[in-house]
Amino acid sequence: MHNLFAYTDGACSGNPGPGGWGVLLVAKTHQKIIKERELCGGQDSTTNNQMELLAAISALEILDRPSKIKIITDSSYVKNGVTQWLENWKKNKWKTAARKPGKNGVGRLDLVENRFIGMKSRGVYETPGGTILLIARRAIESITLDKGAAHLKDEIMPRYAELIYNGFWFSPEREMLQALIDESQRNVNGVVKLKVYKGNVIISGRKSNSSLYSTEMATFEEDSVYDQKDAEGFIKLNALRLKLLKNIT
Repeated sequence: MHNLFAYTDGACSGNPGPGGWGVLLVAKTHQKIIKERELCGGQDSTTNNQMELLAAISALEILDRPSKIKIITDSSYVKNGVTQWLENWKKNKWKTAARKPGKNGVGRLDLVENRFIGMKSRGVYETPGGTILLIARRAIESITLDKGAAHLKDEIMPRYAELIYNGFWFSPEREMLQALIDESQRNVNGVVKLKVYKGNVIISGRKSNSSLYSTEMATFEEDSVYDQKDAEGFIKLNALRLKLLKNIT
């Protein structure tokens, strides 16, 4: 097994201001370098701590299998965050030392749900990870799922969720729906950039090699992609039922 090392760094001009981060990934065997890989990125408005942390996170995200990796950084923010603060935050249920919620917390959900036997039950949940993942997933699906597939998936998700909620994970109907959902996700891949700020999860960018979005096709201006006059027949056909309704009202 190779020994993995990630040499990370980040900085910005102005703090906050424009900044960047970099990573040098090194795989060694018996102190001999087997492979190296460089990563880098940046943002128009950021801080030193954000760039230092993003460098370390990017080094971990690039791993495609469970691995042991040593991160080398000169940032006390990254070091203390991993070795001290993270564990304390978990113990404090993600509250500050003063027992107050974080300034940019997301995912608090207050709902009244319907139990399996019909009674209603109120619950207050804190799901920051689930909230971020759901918004990111929906964002990447918006450019990789076909219209019909996206609508069908949204239609069956309440049924799928109900089966799991009611304990029917091993039921044949759940497995049937699972096959459909898995097929719908075959081309769902890419990168989503999010900003978390005072209870909001804001999508700041998304891209995918499987994207169906085309700026050429999405135009309302004159173009050579298709003849916009073709919409005339489409509009007339869809208006037939409305004309019939008008005749009897």
